[in-house]
Amino acid sequence: MLKKCCRCNIQKDLNDFYCDKRNNDGRRYECKTCSHERDKIYLSNPIVQRRIKECDKKRYQKNRKEILSKSKKEYQENIEEYREQSRKYRRKHLEECRLRSRKHYQKNKDNYLKRNSLRNRRLGFFRFLENPFPSELKVVWHHVNDMIVIPVPEEIHKLNLGPKHREKMNTKIKSLYGLDIKKLGLSRTS
Repeated sequence: MLKKCCRCNIQKDLNDFYCDKRNNDGRRYECKTCSHERDKIYLSNPIVQRRIKECDKKRYQKNRKEILSKSKKEYQENIEEYREQSRKYRRKHLEECRLRSRKHYQKNKDNYLKRNSLRNRRLGFFRFLENPFPSELKVVWHHVNDMIVIPVPEEIHKLNLGPKHREKMNTKIKSLYGLDIKKLGLSRTS
């Protein structure tokens, strides 16, 4: 069965019109295409956008607990899918993610340093030496044992990662500071 759209004046099939029980034929006066065009124009209005945003905000504030619990439940039920989706995104946009991460770190560097110092205090790390290196040089706090850390340039630390890391670092620390970790009794007994 055909029906004429009141906007574009084209005869179209009834399936091309949205349902409306108020009309005799049970369909709206305008076709779906014209309805989409009208909605697009209406929703592009900044006043309408602002009103929609305000309504959404009010609805969220009113139903915040339910929305968050529903979201959390949905996440918990599909956690592996979300993780896989996140991994795929990261692999696809690796450089973009790294850049965003670096920017975030630089913007919040003080917070990270503060958090790490709190963590170190909470875990009870003891700095055997203060950092003697210039601030431009990146430093890693190498664990001599479970309690004591010593500053070492990051590049040296990276070069000595892997098997026998602790023994390699003990010789580097001896060459850097003249300290024999084993003789001082600081080395980890394993």
